[in-house]
Amino acid sequence: MRTLRKGCMLVMLIAVLLTPIAAAYEASLAKYPDKVVEAKFVEVDVENSEISYSEIMGMIREGGSVRISLILKNFSPDVKGRRSVLNFTTELEDAVWGLSEEAGVSVLSKTEKSMRLRVDHGLVSSLIITLDGRAPEVSKRENVTLLNVDQEIERTYPVMEIWGKVTSELIETAILKLNEALDSIEAANATLYNATQQGADVSDAKADLDHARLYYDDALSHYNAGRINESIMAAENATYYANLAKSEAESSLKAISTRNYVVVGTIVAVVAVAAAILLARRRRPPLG
Repeated sequence: MRTLRKGCMLVMLIAVLLTPIAAAYEASLAKYPDKVVEAKFVEVDVENSEISYSEIMGMIREGGSVRISLILKNFSPDVKGRRSVLNFTTELEDAVWGLSEEAGVSVLSKTEKSMRLRVDHGLVSSLIITLDGRAPEVSKRENVTLLNVDQEIERTYPVMEIWGKVTSELIETAILKLNEALDSIEAANATLYNATQQGADVSDAKADLDHARLYYDDALSHYNAGRINESIMAAENATYYANLAKSEAESSLKAISTRNYVVVGTIVAVVAVAAAILLARRRRPPLG
């Protein structure tokens, strides 16, 4: 289990609260593309909030436990009726919600995936929310919303969102195999280019490199579709054919070098023989 306290949590929350437009890949951050925070009627106690989870390579392990303890404070009294509704939602499985006993808070509804609270801003100074759950199963490395909080005061205002990447050993193996295949293809392509520039016959190597690229495309397609085992197999085939193409191209280069050495050696031999004959003629005494 990994616990991110204080500074780490601060970085995460600042990244969520202050990033108005997120990249398409980080889709969870783009939920509020105009303004992440439009009004501030409650604050997150960053110093004392914390998150812990089962880790794999710095990410959240699929099916692993996740625990969040979130402290809200400074409930603004400058709201209509001094009351607001807080909505908590999560994508965690088997989620269990908890809250501190405090006057001025009532539970409107609570399910596995969400909890709604009515808060009296005149009575509540701080509120501790806990969430225990399990990271969902994923078919590829995915962003998962661990906790999203918004506040209703005539309209809905975002408070914060915590997300994390969920993965598994098998998924990370597939990603590693894809990267290895791509590196092998790039290395083979560079070798083929060099061999072609030197006049080598790389027709067989080119055919194998084409096979490698097709297998890589298949591996990527399988990964995006969540077919992880198929992706691994296709990526390994891509690496095999890319390495074969590189080896064939290197052999073609060696063949050219050997041929060049033979040609040069033959020329040197011919020149040496001619020079020897010429020298012998010069040393022959004149007739008569």
